[in-house]
Amino acid sequence: MNVTVPLLRGNMDKGVHQGPSAAHGSCGPYNSEVYVRRPGNTTIQEHVSSGVEAATYDSADDATQGDTSSWEANDDSDLHPNVRDRMRRKLRFFFMNPIEKFQAKKRIPWKLVLQVVKIALVTLQLVLFGTNSYSYQQQHRDTTVALHHIFLFDWDSVREIANYPPAAGPYAVYTKAEFYRHVDHVVRSYSNVTTAAIGSFGYDSPTGALVPLVFCKTYYRKGYVWPFNDTLIFDNYPVRRCLAVEGPEAGSPVWHNFSTESYLREHNFSVIFERLINVHLEFTLKTVYLKSLSKFDLPDCYRYNITISYNNEAHDGQLLISLGVHSRKLDCTTNVLYTDSNKIAYACLQAVNVIVIVICASSLVLCVRSLVRGQTLRRKTVKFFAKYYKKKLTLSDEMEFVDFWYVMIAINDVLIIFGSCLKIQLEQRVLDGQQYNLCSALLGTGNLLVWAGVLRYLGFFKKYNILILTMRRAFPNILRFLLCALLLYCGFCFCGWVVLGPHHIKFRSLSMTSECLFALMNGDDMFATFAILSETDGIIWWFCRLYLYLFLILFIYCVLSLFLSVIMDSYETIREIHEHGAQPGELQKFISECSDSATSTAYLQDDHSPKRSTASVIADFFRCFRRRGYTAI
Repeated sequence: MNVTVPLLRGNMDKGVHQGPSAAHGSCGPYNSEVYVRRPGNTTIQEHVSSGVEAATYDSADDATQGDTSSWEANDDSDLHPNVRDRMRRKLRFFFMNPIEKFQAKKRIPWKLVLQVVKIALVTLQLVLFGTNSYSYQQQHRDTTVALHHIFLFDWDSVREIANYPPAAGPYAVYTKAEFYRHVDHVVRSYSNVTTAAIGSFGYDSPTGALVPLVFCKTYYRKGYVWPFNDTLIFDNYPVRRCLAVEGPEAGSPVWHNFSTESYLREHNFSVIFERLINVHLEFTLKTVYLKSLSKFDLPDCYRYNITISYNNEAHDGQLLISLGVHSRKLDCTTNVLYTDSNKIAYACLQAVNVIVIVICASSLVLCVRSLVRGQTLRRKTVKFFAKYYKKKLTLSDEMEFVDFWYVMIAINDVLIIFGSCLKIQLEQRVLDGQQYNLCSALLGTGNLLVWAGVLRYLGFFKKYNILILTMRRAFPNILRFLLCALLLYCGFCFCGWVVLGPHHIKFRSLSMTSECLFALMNGDDMFATFAILSETDGIIWWFCRLYLYLFLILFIYCVLSLFLSVIMDSYETIREIHEHGAQPGELQKFISECSDSATSTAYLQDDHSPKRSTASVIADFFRCFRRRGYTAI
């Protein structure tokens, strides 16, 4: 005797087909639909018509091996049909999309509503914060540029532009006379900064009086060099000494004729360049930023700790000069009269922050609740299968109860909540402006994840989920491929840095080497990379050509092509699943036998099933003590 077992053939249609028992609201074994759900709530419905693509098996084999496609409990007396059907409906409802859940139980999809509202408000908040943050960063950059022009002798604006290759060489001095002339300029500019500078600068003293700057030198304790006979005597123990330099009053004859060399000689603090490591000129200035004087753009007061460094660590005849600035926010004593419009704008700005925090907190609670409910249902399902079917769910089936989209949404909610709290404190001047970087990182990352979370809802539609499915399927293969490619890439990085670093500007450090090779892989500035190296370098010039040609051929023509083929292979696999269907797991096979559509009233009946009262539970408890064989009258 031959029996016909229908095979599963799938498509990507998300419609619901009702089997013969659907009219009765049952979840019996007649329905031939299989719902395959993967993380991201993408549902693939497998529909098989009766009698189509049937396979024939010998009944003798069925008797010995058993029918693995049917879901019959080992002991029918232990599993009531209502219990089985309710479990199927619970699982099917769990894997429905928000629209189907609304049709099933008439519940408003609050998480979907919150995500739509959140993406609008979070983006608005980010735009407002970005404008404020840019203003703050630009203001401090402009102040740093102003300090360079004030204190650094012969400073050129070309150095302020980030050009590659650099438009000018390193800012340095090469003779002792240039060094002392540069320090003289710093001392005179410091004495004159409060009157000559356009910005509002002041000295760090209670009365605003001139405070001496500090001249610090670090040098080897002992050192003598005789280059003519290649002899030197050195004690390489570093010593640091500082001297307060009393700057003369601006405009006085002493100010015009001030000489740092003479001042240091008078105080027995002369500089011996043969053993000099570095020199630091340190001083502090205060400044006030008035800005627009609006309620949400209050004046800021800052203390700037300025350090001008002269670096001689290489002892190569080049004394590199740099100016470093470290700012610290101070409390301003203000007396500003604000207009009503400014107060309203400030209140609206804070209202947006509060609303975003409330919405993100609500979204976080709902997502965590959904994750907890998913794990509760997973435990119940595992016990159900173990008790009634003597089967253990696979790890893949159990992972379907974890919706990683909810995990991502919960993470972005946490980031936005913390970022919004920092934003409120920054706008109320509770925190220092240096926290703008941390706040922008939190809000920016959170906003990125919010927009990425929209892909979850596009994944419910057949024509829009191909990107998500392809990325998810290709991700493991991409990681394996990148691991192999990374080993080869690291070899090229270390080789290029060691060999070409001393000769090529693009290979000066390991990070620059990696960035250069990655740019070459994408076709950026290839000819310049070849042309920068001088032909006078001989063997290095030939090595550079061979090295670059080999890298470009290997990574552009081989590695990138194989990388794209990995993604295309995943795309072809997903397209094949669209056309021919996916092999469902045990969990989906069990759910597929439920014929209740999303519009069925069975889901509402499950929620409104009569609950046993306390009196009935107590009555059942005492009824257990009755003697067997007697019937209550």
